Amino acid sequence: MSTLAWGSGLSADRVLTFAGNCELTAMRIASSAVALDWVRFGGNPKHYWTFDEGSGTSAADSGAVPRTMTLNGGSWETASPWIGPADLNPNWTNVTLQETYVLSAGTTIECWAYCIVDGNQRVLLQCGGLGLRFLFNWPSAGYWLQDGNDWAPQMLTSSPVITTGWHHLAAVWDSTGGRLYVDGVQAGSYSGTPPNGWISDLYLGYQVSNWTRPWAPGKIGDFAMYTSAKYTSNFTPTRYQDGSIVLTDSSFSGPRKVTTIDWIGTFGDNYGRVYRIQVNTGTNTNPNWVTVGGDYPSSPISGLDLTVPSGTTRLVRVYLQPKADTKKTETPVLNALRIVHVAPGGVIRPLGPGLTRVGAIPGVLGGRRW
Repeated sequence: MSTLAWGSGLSADRVLTFAGNCELTAMRIASSAVALDWVRFGGNPKHYWTFDEGSGTSAADSGAVPRTMTLNGGSWETASPWIGPADLNPNWTNVTLQETYVLSAGTTIECWAYCIVDGNQRVLLQCGGLGLRFLFNWPSAGYWLQDGNDWAPQMLTSSPVITTGWHHLAAVWDSTGGRLYVDGVQAGSYSGTPPNGWISDLYLGYQVSNWTRPWAPGKIGDFAMYTSAKYTSNFTPTRYQDGSIVLTDSSFSGPRKVTTIDWIGTFGDNYGRVYRIQVNTGTNTNPNWVTVGGDYPSSPISGLDLTVPSGTTRLVRVYLQPKADTKKTETPVLNALRIVHVAPGGVIRPLGPGLTRVGAIPGVLGGRRW
C-alpha cells in the first residue's frame, strides 16, 4: 500500500501503511493486513513457545527457563487471517530440555493445535526419555490418547471429542492423578499418584519410531509447559483478544480537516468486526479521540468535519473484535484504511449528483474499487 493522490492539484488522500505507520496493541501485522493476536497463556510457564515469528527456522521460548525450539524444515502460516503458528505438515520441531518433572507436585502441558481427524493416527507431541506421547485418532477417529513409559498411566478421552480444526488442549497431572481437557472441558482422566517424568528431547509433529503413520497433526499455535497443575476444573479458553491499532502519519506540514474514512477487510459474523473508529483532534501527548460513525460502523464514514492540529501524527485509532462466539475463535482482518482530508478551508469538489470526493478520479487499491 502507498499514499495515493486522488485528483489533480488537491491534497492526497492517505492510505496508511500498517507496517510503517502504526502502533499495535494486541494486534499482528501480516504482509499488508492486520489481525488480532492470540490470547496469551498466563500462569508463569516454565517454557512457552508462541510460534509467531512468521519466518526463520527457530521459535523463541518466553518462559522462565528459555530453550529455543528448532523448526526442522518447518514453514509458517501466513495466510489471511494470519495467526502465526508453525505448519507441521510435513515438518516437525524439537528442543533439548534434559529436565525432570515432579508430576505429583503439579505439571501442565497446554497448547492450541489444528487437529486433523481422519483414519490416521497422528502424533502431536513425543518426548525422548520416558516417552510421553500425545496421539490423535486412536483407537478411532476423534479420540486423544496420552501415553508413555513410566511418565504416567495412560489417559484416553471417553468419546471422540476431537474434530478437524483448532482446539485448546491441556494435560494436567497432580497428586490426585491426571486429566485431559479439550476446549476447556475435561474429557479423560485417571486416579492415582503419578511418578516423576524426565524429558530429554521434546518433539512436536514427529515420530521417533518407525511407525507407518503420518507424523504431523496439522498446525501448532501457542505451546506451554508448567510445573503446576494449572487447571483443576472446566474452563473457557479463548483464542483471540480485542485489540486496537493507532495509525500515524508524519507527512503533514500543517493542520488537516478529516472529511471521510473508509476501509476494506474481512469482517462479519464468521470473522469479527470493526468495533470503533476514532479521530485524534488533540496532540500526540494529549490526544482527544473522537468516535466517528458510532459503534460497529459501516464503511465509509463520510460528512466529517474534524481538524487534526499541526504536528499531530497519531491520526486514527481502530478497534477490532473477534468472532462473537464463546471462545472468540476467529479474527477480523483489516487490509487497508484511508483518510480523506483537506487543508482547513479546502474545497470538496463534486463528482456528480449526490457525490463528493477530494479530487475527481476514483481510485483502485489491490484490485478493489473504493
